[in-house]
Amino acid sequence: MKTCHYCNSQWDDHYSFCIKCGHKLQPDLKCPHCGGAIEEGDSFCNNCGKEIGVIKAEKADQVIVNKKDNGTQCPFCGTTLEPGTKYCIKCGKPQSLGIPSPSNTSRRYDATPVETRNKYQPSSPIVSEPPKKGDNGIFVVLGVSLFIVIAALAGGYYYHDIYLPEKLEREAELERMAEEHRRDSLDQALWSETMKKGTERAFRKYLREYPNGIYSGEATSKLDHFQKLKLTEDEVYYVTNCLKTFLSSLANNEENDMLECLYPEMESFMGKSNATKVDAVTYIKKLHSEDIYDVQIIIGDIEVSKTLDEQDVPIYAALFTYDRRLSREDTSLETFASFKGRATFNNAFRIVSITQQKTSHY
Repeated sequence: MKTCHYCNSQWDDHYSFCIKCGHKLQPDLKCPHCGGAIEEGDSFCNNCGKEIGVIKAEKADQVIVNKKDNGTQCPFCGTTLEPGTKYCIKCGKPQSLGIPSPSNTSRRYDATPVETRNKYQPSSPIVSEPPKKGDNGIFVVLGVSLFIVIAALAGGYYYHDIYLPEKLEREAELERMAEEHRRDSLDQALWSETMKKGTERAFRKYLREYPNGIYSGEATSKLDHFQKLKLTEDEVYYVTNCLKTFLSSLANNEENDMLECLYPEMESFMGKSNATKVDAVTYIKKLHSEDIYDVQIIIGDIEVSKTLDEQDVPIYAALFTYDRRLSREDTSLETFASFKGRATFNNAFRIVSITQQKTSHY
């Protein structure tokens, strides 16, 4: 008995192919001369050295001749088959293919044994029907098309959602940096011009052009400084009132009123540096000597200005003029004189220095 290695069906020893699945049966082969083991396809026995193929072919012919003549015959090898057999038990070819051409109807003129010819020229059909060529082509086309569509979608997503936004962002950043560089250059040029002028108007113009510019903080500080330098009406009043009170007290010989207008430690007083109130009292007494019985002071122009020290504390200054008339016993002496002077005041509106110069007299 032979067993099919594909469907495990068992058949007689003279069957070469499985009549159920069509695959070739693989029997245990022996040399017909010495009985030694041989393998299919061997032309000579490895044990006795005799030729094997001719004897197998002759043995195969005997099988064909001795086979009972009942049933149908294989149109390819002439083997008698049982009715309904789908595959030849000798050559393994399907019986549905019909009668072959005359050159293939008889194998008596073919010297190659059936087993050897079937080995190198397999004719058994495949159990499962292979897929049609057209179906494979459709699947390949569909697969390639799907791949192209997916690749196109992925490429479109990357371009529109990743590459293009990043490109536009980089271009915008470069443009912004170029604009900042150009604006900074113009900013520095305008600031240099503003510093040369140094006026409040120039600093205001800079802040209008560059409210958030490189030097906007410094420009704002400069404007604050100019604002602090501006005199208010109250400041002008306090300065002029203090100066007028001082000059009037000199004319009226009023020491207390005069001393109220002075800072205790003055930088200078009527030409004396580091003066005190004592120096002021000495001056008023000299002005009202024994030969002078009346002093008149006529105040002229008073011009007030304002500056700031290092701590932005205001310092006031007043430029003034006045005429002085003296009534005295000795008329040969000076009775009239014109003066111009300068007085400085602290933020408490007290005189810290005062100097004057005689411009005319007689």
